[in-house]
Amino acid sequence: MSNKKKSGTRKKQGEKKPVEENVLDLSKMTFREKLKNIFYFLCILAGLFLVIYFIAMGALARKNEEIKKIEESNTSTTGTVISTGNMKGSYAVLEYVVDGKTYTKKQGSPSDHVQPGAHYMVLYDKGDPRECWVDYTSPLFLPDEQVEATEGEIIRKDSKKIGFAYTVKGERYEQFQRYKEGINIDKDKTYTVEYLAGKPKISIIRIDQ
Repeated sequence: MSNKKKSGTRKKQGEKKPVEENVLDLSKMTFREKLKNIFYFLCILAGLFLVIYFIAMGALARKNEEIKKIEESNTSTTGTVISTGNMKGSYAVLEYVVDGKTYTKKQGSPSDHVQPGAHYMVLYDKGDPRECWVDYTSPLFLPDEQVEATEGEIIRKDSKKIGFAYTVKGERYEQFQRYKEGINIDKDKTYTVEYLAGKPKISIIRIDQ
């Protein structure tokens, strides 16, 4: 005798139940609920902004303290650019020597026009020469380098650096240089530009003269 089939539909074995998606239906929300959600969202954004702001301010404060400590040491040497690059802004790697020991320093540069072989003053902590700061407002030539001069003009200027152009043997060059606060720069004036003989891209505009 056969068993009777039970009435009604039976779910097939292995059949999955439909998953109810937890989707926020804005059309079913009241105006007050929408405002509440917007308010929460803005609070989260404001919180994230404050966290990023305080982290950035803390990093800047530490950096300024380090620079102040280095400046108070009143010790400096000459650094030579050995390589340059661009990663979230241009940078240069400089090599400098203190008490016969060679150190390297990677630091953001005024522009990607900084040339390998250029020299800048490096301020360092007397107690730890690894702690240093490259003073891009103080480019220089070595005493034994052959330097020539020409006239140059200011082609752009912002709060920290200037761009200038000059011509050597019929070829026009453009370069950037950071300048110290308080220097009066006249964009309509021509300035003396000194450059390295054999490599005119390495140059210094004498805006302090």
